[in-house]
Amino acid sequence: VIVMKKKIKIVVSYLFVFLGIAVLVSSEWLVTGFGNEDFEQYLYHLFGPTIGSNLDIVFQYFKECMPQILLILGCIIFVHWFVSSYFKNTSFFLEVSWRGTIVRKIRLSGIGIYKKHILLFAILFFGISSYYALNRIGFISYVIDKSNYNTIYEDYYVRPDEDLLTFPEEKRNLIVIYIESMENTYASISDNGQMDIDYIPALTQLAKDNLQFSNTERLGGAQTIYGTTWTAAGLVSTSSGVQLHAQIDYNTTDLVSKFLPNLISLGDILEEEGYHQVFMLGSDADFANRSKYYSEHGNYDILDYKWAKENGLIPEDYSVWWGYEDSKLFEFAKDELLQLAKDDQPFNFTMLTADTHFVGGYLDSSCATPYDDQFKNVLLCSSNMIADFVSWIQEQDFYDNTTIVLTGDHLTMDHEWIVQNASDENRTIYNAFINSAIDTENNKNRIFTQFDLFPTILASIGVDIDGNHLGLGTNLFSDLDTLPEELGYDYFSKQLAMNSRYYNNHFVYGIVD
Repeated sequence: VIVMKKKIKIVVSYLFVFLGIAVLVSSEWLVTGFGNEDFEQYLYHLFGPTIGSNLDIVFQYFKECMPQILLILGCIIFVHWFVSSYFKNTSFFLEVSWRGTIVRKIRLSGIGIYKKHILLFAILFFGISSYYALNRIGFISYVIDKSNYNTIYEDYYVRPDEDLLTFPEEKRNLIVIYIESMENTYASISDNGQMDIDYIPALTQLAKDNLQFSNTERLGGAQTIYGTTWTAAGLVSTSSGVQLHAQIDYNTTDLVSKFLPNLISLGDILEEEGYHQVFMLGSDADFANRSKYYSEHGNYDILDYKWAKENGLIPEDYSVWWGYEDSKLFEFAKDELLQLAKDDQPFNFTMLTADTHFVGGYLDSSCATPYDDQFKNVLLCSSNMIADFVSWIQEQDFYDNTTIVLTGDHLTMDHEWIVQNASDENRTIYNAFINSAIDTENNKNRIFTQFDLFPTILASIGVDIDGNHLGLGTNLFSDLDTLPEELGYDYFSKQLAMNSRYYNNHFVYGIVD
């Protein structure tokens, strides 16, 4: 029985050591691959629906992390065996003296102490490893931030009520193209990017030829900020002027069964104005609650991966990357736009690409491969596809009364690629406004975030905004300061990381004052 207890103690100790190694290696893998700027994105995807997610990242985790974990564990087991076998008779003496005279000698066995307390050592190792890992991925600061409450929404949030908005007599069509992870970093240094070669030349040219809001005199864009750093959060922030908080009970209670109730978004506004609205993407819209957001806020037609299969556009068993590739997405989008243009009502066509998603992107069979790095080839190909699609739109009859908005949904999450190829500093999200209803000379040297795109997109289709503030955003066509310009970017971001009673009551639980 004693021998069995010792064996069980050793096995349990190994288990704690394994878990400690696992959390250490996993945290380093997460930070290396994703960065640790916004812990909330981990929570959102952990507790949100994972239907339609790309499992490549899971396979990559096991491929890269498990060998490290098992190798380190193997080394520790070997050391344990070596110490236990070759030093089992080793002992030392602890001398107790009084006024220079040794009064007692205590014989201690070194290996005996180690064996007696091995489980304690293992648990201690696991505890220290867990704390380090949680701090590394931002959980500790997340808990500290959430224990405090901001008043940003009480002080600055402007509810987009209809009495603040005046639409033109002839309503313009709107096409919003969210380009997965598209940032200005990929442009050349000469254009204020960070690359020796411009890997998105067509997008750079679109920004130069049209209107781009920039944080510099040259190419630039929106700065990422807390609660906007993953796809679902990017879609919400740019179309509603608010951040996206992760709610652990999002899909488990009736209280929060709706996606951000009481929120007024771009889709809600345009639905009231009679727009036919479509959200098209090549992945499963159920992933990360995107279908709930667009169906509940604007009654969009959801044309996703499932829709494409149901309508025979792709075979039932077809599966590439996150669903189907962008080359097909743009072709399907052309057909849909031509159908929308036949109707008398104005339309809002929103689409989301996926080829430039990390890790490595998806290299379409039609893409040229001038570079050794796959992601660089993917960036070049995606840039050209988007430019070709925009050119096609410009050739259509409906273009004259249509505004096109190009924007990244967030910065790339491939932190490792950025570290290897560029600097993690001064990265901004790409944007370009094409055929806007209005123009401005106030588009350079701005400090702005995705929140500001919400009123700016409305202004670009000719909507007059009383006060030029909606949500937490400022109409960039105006000469008013954005909140990061007024409050300071660091202060604004720190406040957004805190808890918010207004946000919880109004947007999570839908409580109306």
